[in-house]
Amino acid sequence: MERLINEVKESVEREYGRAAAKFGTVNNSDHESFAVILEEFDESKKEIENVDRRLKLFWEQVKLNDNDDNKFQMLKNLETSAVLAAAEMVQVAAMAKKAAITVCDRNAKEELGCESILASTPASLAPLPLSQFTETDIEKLKSKPFQNPNTSES
Repeated sequence: MERLINEVKESVEREYGRAAAKFGTVNNSDHESFAVILEEFDESKKEIENVDRRLKLFWEQVKLNDNDDNKFQMLKNLETSAVLAAAEMVQVAAMAKKAAITVCDRNAKEELGCESILASTPASLAPLPLSQFTETDIEKLKSKPFQNPNTSES
């Protein structure tokens, strides 16, 4: 199980990296953080409901001694739903990480214990303090249109 947990953590890092490359390393506000996490969580609940429904249907097939072809197809559908639910939960974790980085980025990192979350973030994705940007950089950022993360692909 420990190996699987580590693989999931690596998946969370990759998903955070993908989202950070597309939408930035931090959110604009805690409200945005909440909305993005909630969207991903709602999507994961839908997939978990599919897992629950398919598991119940499989149990009915078992009790009725249904043929193996039908059970096999149900089990493949159950597997697919479980994988989709797991992927959605990876996105929940990645967006929670992004929200935590957002909070750390605007606060005294030592007081919050942000070292661990920032240390696990690849240096190329760690947010830079505004003081690291030149006036030209800031003007370029201001001129870019805002991309709403709520319209992203899941």
